[in-house]
Amino acid sequence: MVNILSLPRELRDEIYKHALHTPLDSSRSRLLQRARKRITRTPPPPPASTTSTTSTTATSPSPASPSTTPNETTPGYLHGEESIRYPLHTSLPPAFPLLQTSRQLRVEVLDALRRMGCVRYKIDIANREDKDVLYPTWVSIPLFTSRIDVLDVALRVRSGKTSSVCSVVGEDGEVEGPGREDKGDIFSGGLALLQRFVERGVFFLSKKKSEGLHVGVLAIDVDMGPSVPQAEANRKVDEVAESVEEWMLGTVDEPMDPESWVRYDRQLRFLAQRIERVRLGIGGVVRREWVMEEIVRRRDAVARETAEALEAERVVTDADAEDWVEDGIAYCGGCRMVHICCICWGESAWDR
Repeated sequence: MVNILSLPRELRDEIYKHALHTPLDSSRSRLLQRARKRITRTPPPPPASTTSTTSTTATSPSPASPSTTPNETTPGYLHGEESIRYPLHTSLPPAFPLLQTSRQLRVEVLDALRRMGCVRYKIDIANREDKDVLYPTWVSIPLFTSRIDVLDVALRVRSGKTSSVCSVVGEDGEVEGPGREDKGDIFSGGLALLQRFVERGVFFLSKKKSEGLHVGVLAIDVDMGPSVPQAEANRKVDEVAESVEEWMLGTVDEPMDPESWVRYDRQLRFLAQRIERVRLGIGGVVRREWVMEEIVRRRDAVARETAEALEAERVVTDADAEDWVEDGIAYCGGCRMVHICCICWGESAWDR
């Protein structure tokens, strides 16, 4: 039997290069892609119960309806996560076994990784618009590293049953009607998926956190399928880009409750610490790019300008106060500031 170390170094380097660029086995296996897990937040338990409020649902290849069972090993719940179907199987990188063979092979493989110049991860995400569901499937992972130069995301938007790199099973056996789990929104689900990755790595739901994982460029390329004309697809992506930028800067027109505002603000700042740039494109053409450090600075500037504008509004009439309360905003006579309010707080706390 030929030992790999007996081969010329040039030939070994070609083997390493091939292994580092080979797609994952799980991305080419229809069977492995069919098994998916859904995490949902179940209704609060009765006061006397101590049952966990986080549950998981495994989507198996069988047509039987999925069941929901508590799972205390699941690493919590993130807002919007019910729209994600996590893969139960993600293969190890093809080059990973070489690291475990000998010290010399480990050194040579890591050297080959450095000579690649750019560590690039690739993931396919199928989006079923008719069910508001995301199906992530890892395609290529050279090796597990704490620094990823480019995270390529192929986002395929379809209105019906999807097909991943090989095939993704649409949840035709999923419970419909009152027994079905509530769906989350795709935007929050995408943020949750991204947070899972930077927190816990490619396995998403690993109980062990990935310390210090950073992404240089998050490159999202949208594919809306042949049924959508290119001009319309470009317009839709541009509209999404505008909405995403408004959300990142905190200039969204739609009202947002304080709890959601704080949650999204923390999530954005956390992701901005781990991701340097975000690119959004379609068909390989970049439509918008953001530098996350700059986004945070602009967001803070918008918040300061808003606070200063409200602070400058010292004279408030009774009519103004009445209108503001109806819109979920109230003027406090104590601190002489305008605040977001909730009717359940009661009117006694506000000077009207």
